[in-house]
Amino acid sequence: MSATEFSTNPQIVTPDKQPQPRNNIHRTPSGSLFRVIWRWHFYAGVFIGFLVIVMAVTGGIYLLQNEIEEIAYAHLQRVTPSPTRVSYQQQVDAATQAVKESFPDHSPQQLYVDSVPHRSTKIFFRGEPGPPFIDVFVNPHDGQVLGMTRSDQGLRWLFPFLLTIHRGMIGGTAGRIIVELTACWTIILVITGLCLWWPRNWRQVAGVWTLRRQAKTYTLLRDLHVLTGLYLSPFIVLIAATGLWYTIFMGDYGQHIANCLEQGKPIFEGRQKGNRPRPEKRVASSESEPAANLDDQSLLPLEEFVTIGQQRFPGKTISVSLRSQPANQIDIGAINPPNTPGPLFFTSLKFNRQDGTEIPAKKAVQKTLVQQWGNWNYPLHIGTILGMPSKIAWLIAVLSLVFLPVTGLWMWWQRRPAGSWGLPRRQNLRLSWWLIGTIGLLGILLPMAGLSIMAIATGDWLLQFLLRRFRKRPSPIPE
Repeated sequence: MSATEFSTNPQIVTPDKQPQPRNNIHRTPSGSLFRVIWRWHFYAGVFIGFLVIVMAVTGGIYLLQNEIEEIAYAHLQRVTPSPTRVSYQQQVDAATQAVKESFPDHSPQQLYVDSVPHRSTKIFFRGEPGPPFIDVFVNPHDGQVLGMTRSDQGLRWLFPFLLTIHRGMIGGTAGRIIVELTACWTIILVITGLCLWWPRNWRQVAGVWTLRRQAKTYTLLRDLHVLTGLYLSPFIVLIAATGLWYTIFMGDYGQHIANCLEQGKPIFEGRQKGNRPRPEKRVASSESEPAANLDDQSLLPLEEFVTIGQQRFPGKTISVSLRSQPANQIDIGAINPPNTPGPLFFTSLKFNRQDGTEIPAKKAVQKTLVQQWGNWNYPLHIGTILGMPSKIAWLIAVLSLVFLPVTGLWMWWQRRPAGSWGLPRRQNLRLSWWLIGTIGLLGILLPMAGLSIMAIATGDWLLQFLLRRFRKRPSPIPE
C-alpha cells in the first residue's frame, strides 16, 4: 500500500507533492514519518512481491492436496461398501504380487486402514536403495488391486516438489534463508500497511471500512488493496508467523534453543554445522534381537492389530508396520484423517505379535512445550485448525497474498508522474525513541528481519556517505 492510496484527490501523485485536501478521509502525513513508512512499505513490496506470490501459489496448491487427490485418485481411494471382507494379509499378498511384477526388490512396509467403510486399504512399498516409493490401493471387500501410485510420477511427485519450492525455493540453505526473510517482511508489510491505512476520521465508512463503488478506477483499486489487507491481515500474519516454524533461524535454531532452555541443557550441545541434534546411537541388545524360529501360526493375524488400533484410537487412520523388525513385535500407529479439526495427532505403540499385549517403552519421553506447540502450529499454518471452514478462510488469505503485490504495483504504475519512475524519496528524519524501540522490538521478535534492517540501514548510510564524499571532492586544477 502506498501513500498515494489514501487520497481522494486524483491530482496527487506522490506524498512528496502538495499537502492533501481537507476532505481526505485518512490522516494527513505528519512531518516525514508517513513518507518514511510509505518508502519502506513500497520497497519491501517491490523486492519480496514476487517471492510472496510464489510462496502463496505453491502453498495454496499444497493446502488443497487432500481435495485434489480425492478427485484425481477417486478410482483408487473409494470403494462400494460390502458386508464381505477379505483378510488384511490377503490384501497385502495381492498388493505384493502386483508390485513384484515391475519392482521385484520392493517389499511392503506399512498398512493403512481408514475409519470409514468406503475407503480402500493402502499398502506402502519401498525398495533398496530407495525411490520410487509405491502406494498400492486394494479393495478390502474383494481383495482386488485397484491400482498404484509412484513417488516419482503424478501428484505424488508434484506436491513434494511444490513443498520444496515453498520451503526453500529449491535453493538449499540460501533458499531457506530467503524464504525466512520473505515471511518476516510479509509481517512487516502488514504492519506498515496498517500504519498507512490508519484513518483520521474513524466515523468515516466509505474508503475506510467499505468500498467506494462509484469512484474512479484508481480509487476503487486502492480501496480493494487497502481493505483486502485490512480484513485479512490477521490471517496473513498468522500464516507467515506459523511458517517461520519451518525455517532455519526461527525454526531449527529457535526450537533447539527453546528446548534447551526448558530442559536446562547447554544450547550448543548436540548441534554441528547447523543440523538438528544427532540422535543417540542405539546399541544392539538381546532384547531387540529377533525371536528365533517363530512359527507364523503362533502370531496373531493383522486383523487383531488393526482392531486394537481402532479401539485405542477411534476415528483415526490406523497404520500397522509390515517392515522387517523383531519377529515377535509389531508397531501400530494412528494419525488424524485429512482436515480433522484441532491439533495434529500421531502416535505409535509397540505390541507383542503372539498375544497382542502392549510392549511398554523402555524410557518415557516427555515432550517439551515447544514440541507440544508443534502439533498446533501445523494445522494453524495450513488452516485445518477448525476443519473445512478455517481452511476456506486460509485459502482466501493465500489468494490475497497474490492479489496485494499485483494491485500495489499496479497502483504505483498508474500514478507515477509522466517521464519519471515516481519512486519514494529518502527522508532525513531523526527517529524518536519510541520508533527506535518499536523497530528494536520487531528485530528481536523477527531476528532475520532485524538483521536485514541493520544491513539495509548500514548500506544506505554507506551509500549516502560515499555520495557526499564524491560531491565534495574538489575538481582538478587545469594545467
